[in-house]
Amino acid sequence: MSDARSTGSPKPGPDAGSGTLRLSRRAKAPAREMVAVDSLHVRLPCRSFLVNYKIAEASKHTLTNEFLLRLLRTAGDLLEDVVAEFFGFDAAETRYVIDEAEGRGLVFRMGGRVHLAAAGLAAFDKGGDRPQLYEVHSRRGRFDFDVVSFAPAEAEHLTPFTRALSELPVLSQDNLARASETARYAFRRHFRELHIGRRGTDLEGMTLYTIDDVVSDRRRDALVPLGVDVPLDTPKRTQPNLQEWSADHDLPGREDVVSSCAAFVRSLEVEHSWTADEAYKLLVDVAPEQTARFRRVAGFDRLAFFRHGAGRTGDVQANRRTVPIIGTLWTAQNVGQLSAAIRLLKREKVASGPPLVFWLRPALPHWGSNRSLPEFVAGLTGELEPPDEDGPEPQYTSIGAGATIGGPLQQRWRGAFDRFVPLHPEGVPPGLEVFLIPRRLVAVLVHGALDGSGFPVPVGILSADPGAVERAHGIVDEILARAAPATTWNEVETELREALYQALDFAASPGAAR
Repeated sequence: MSDARSTGSPKPGPDAGSGTLRLSRRAKAPAREMVAVDSLHVRLPCRSFLVNYKIAEASKHTLTNEFLLRLLRTAGDLLEDVVAEFFGFDAAETRYVIDEAEGRGLVFRMGGRVHLAAAGLAAFDKGGDRPQLYEVHSRRGRFDFDVVSFAPAEAEHLTPFTRALSELPVLSQDNLARASETARYAFRRHFRELHIGRRGTDLEGMTLYTIDDVVSDRRRDALVPLGVDVPLDTPKRTQPNLQEWSADHDLPGREDVVSSCAAFVRSLEVEHSWTADEAYKLLVDVAPEQTARFRRVAGFDRLAFFRHGAGRTGDVQANRRTVPIIGTLWTAQNVGQLSAAIRLLKREKVASGPPLVFWLRPALPHWGSNRSLPEFVAGLTGELEPPDEDGPEPQYTSIGAGATIGGPLQQRWRGAFDRFVPLHPEGVPPGLEVFLIPRRLVAVLVHGALDGSGFPVPVGILSADPGAVERAHGIVDEILARAAPATTWNEVETELREALYQALDFAASPGAAR
């Protein structure tokens, strides 16, 4: 088993956008009846298509041409003398006007009378009582469509981290098999959106005339921000939240993407028994005052604690150093809680520990699937001052377990963390997550279905209490001792190994946190 470390401090990637998670800012919380339990990004598979097409652009007639056509449309064919009388022209002027219109194919002469030609009559099709001319122009362009709903997509450059995010399932393989044909229909359906929304083109007086050729080109990807919410009263009914994505896209025509997101969230569900009872026991061990009353003979009352945590308000404060939290640490509510806790520690000038941050992740393939996780992790550098002015920057170590390690998932950790220590899955209670800033702050979360099978909702605590932090040190120390074999430690560089030992020595020094 190899050490999946990356070098250097994580930097915000080029995909960091307006949805970036920042510790210094609390986003708007969801409605009280819904509880945000995760904030994910998923890859929406897309494809570029080269499209050759023609547009018909309307232009205005000369004033005399316009009134000649309107006169003939109203009165029918007329003698040239009558036309001259209507305009008040002499014979030469009348002949010039009719010649010009005849040259354009709009009128024709027969039997000394002027008749409205088919093209002249067609000029009224788009303009009501006013005739319009149309000029046809050829165009060629590259357009991106997602291959789930075949709607216009905003494909983007992906970083190594975002390339490793999960991909939404394609619900209709028939559309994918007939991609060029489906894209032809989609191009016609979304013509105005493609040109106005994405190209800034003014389409006034322009219509799609023909689609001559559609050729499938390269594969692309777009990222969809996908929130996971559960109702407070019936948390088993997980609801995908696409409000952030739909703010930039009209959902009509993209219903298949909505269905695909729902299918993806359902695929993440686990059985009630997947989460180890030991994980909840460790949560109680760290913060007994806040969690012990939810222990039952049959096990930890997950549902009762969820409702307790979702109903509580207020940040970590000097007189309330431990608070219940629901959802992953990067949800809007928990970002605010974490920021408040760090500000408290700064005001109190709590002694810094080793420049190391642990993050024991649960063995869930979707955990950490937020495009802003690298920046979120790196943002802690600005929040945590080094031990001294010339001291080293904090190092972020992800400690992982489970069969999901390796491949794209391991690549994702390389994009977010400085170091990675793999663990044997049997040595880590399934569902357990521990975020630990040595000697200062801890968050313990347990991911599990609340009522039967369902989405693994994280429930737990965030604490700046010295006792809770010390007990968390002991838990991480014990897990490393039993789940990190000698071969793993041999592959971890000496500097990191010594930093780990130094950080965890705190567990043997009661009261050292203050």
